[in-house]
Amino acid sequence: MKTITSKPDVTQICSNSTSDIITLIVCKIRTEKREECRLLYDHGRGFEEDCDSRFRLMMKNQTVFLHLTNLTAVDSGIYTCECSKPSGTYILNLNVTVEGMFDFLTFVIYTLLSNFNFLYVSLNIAKSVKNFLLPQFFEAVQHVYIRNKRSHLSAFLN
Repeated sequence: MKTITSKPDVTQICSNSTSDIITLIVCKIRTEKREECRLLYDHGRGFEEDCDSRFRLMMKNQTVFLHLTNLTAVDSGIYTCECSKPSGTYILNLNVTVEGMFDFLTFVIYTLLSNFNFLYVSLNIAKSVKNFLLPQFFEAVQHVYIRNKRSHLSAFLN
């Protein structure tokens, strides 16, 4: 288990050596928010990224790192990286939990929405201040609606 915040986080995946060069790295990222995305490093072709720019592979001093930035609670999930070398394949499994200020705000919104009497008021407040909220916070608000199988509420906010 790896617990991080929205601040940048760097995790070592694997290192090159003179006699044991990295041939392929495949990182699969499955979060609460989205379908699986992949980050690739191929010795002959370089880096390929199927995820958004908050998830990246980077190499420094012959070592490849998973670089995570600006994550929110909905980016919590299972992150698996496979590093292939001539000597074998090494697997790094991370159960990532993202904590921070927005987790508390998501909890407050969830609590309000759980009580139907506050639902209409909460929706109107969220809709009226949508343009003033940080994008990550508004994303957390929408995630609460979707997570509670109230997708029609998400459409109401847009």
